Amino acid sequence: MDISVLLPVRNELKNLQILIPKLINELDKQSFESEIILLEDSKEIDNKKEFISNSKKVFIRQIDCKDKNSYSSALKFGFIKAYGDYILVMDADTSHNPKYLSLFFKYKDDYDIVVASRFIGNRSLSGENAISVFLSKIINKTLKRILGLKISDITGSYKLYKSEIIKDLKLLANYFDIHFEVIFRAYNNKKNLRIKEFPYFFEKRRYGRSKRRNLKYCYNLLLMIIRLKILNNF
Repeated sequence: MDISVLLPVRNELKNLQILIPKLINELDKQSFESEIILLEDSKEIDNKKEFISNSKKVFIRQIDCKDKNSYSSALKFGFIKAYGDYILVMDADTSHNPKYLSLFFKYKDDYDIVVASRFIGNRSLSGENAISVFLSKIINKTLKRILGLKISDITGSYKLYKSEIIKDLKLLANYFDIHFEVIFRAYNNKKNLRIKEFPYFFEKRRYGRSKRRNLKYCYNLLLMIIRLKILNNF
């Protein structure tokens, strides 16, 4: 299996009904096999017939993560269960357009991590409200300076990882700070880690509300910085 696409899911049925067909279509254009893993954190899509792939190269797995208690726990479980040589993480709310998959796959053989960045060039976060846009920019600039990471979008989730890079990481995160922790630990675990960024447009979710709460998010990021940078908890 070449590619595993991880989709953490909590009450995103309507969005998935839009996203999954587009995702299958983009994956089916490739010459390799891939799997879509729905990391279910609700009972909303318990019907295993809800999403079926008719492609001979694209397979769908649904994994029950209701006992994992958090977004990060479900994602960590997905890292373990993924069969692919590469792991692509996407949001299930349609904010990550599958049309960018061709760029991920273009760079995958030459880099350890490929990042779809919201902060390269003239791209804007028009899919988010003004507070979230401002907060995201400040957080990423701060993390880049404090931790010395040469990446413009550290906290974004739309990323492709070589499986061998991510499966060896011992992750502590219990919220959306997991994306920052993965980058930081990978950066420190491997010398000359190769990272490629390309610009993309962050789209507005079609249905529902974001599960991320800004105050809790900032609090967890602060704790993670203390753990990793000050306490050297590797």
